[in-house]
Amino acid sequence: MEGAISDALTAIERKAEEKLTTVTSKIEPSVGLIVGNQFSIGEMLKNLPFNAIEYTPEKKSVHIQAKSRGDDVQIDISDTGIGIPDNKIGSIFDEFFSAGNGKKTPRVSAFR
Repeated sequence: MEGAISDALTAIERKAEEKLTTVTSKIEPSVGLIVGNQFSIGEMLKNLPFNAIEYTPEKKSVHIQAKSRGDDVQIDISDTGIGIPDNKIGSIFDEFFSAGNGKKTPRVSAFR
């Protein structure tokens, strides 16, 4: 598991640098192998932090934490961004979901 989180952190590093966002992680030593669809796990570990960085103002932070919970692993991703309205929380795992409040925060795009 720690390898999957490390791979995700490497993948999001450039985006975090562009936004001047600090990304930290805390992985409990007891977190080990996760059995499941490795592609889906990897995508989740990349997509959720990417979204956190996208909707977090510059010079703020995103934190990834992994904890053992018996036979399960709990992964928490927290940020200092605009948040998701309470009435939209139930839809966050729907394909192509957008909370619609992202337009409240100005975003800058850069092309290289």
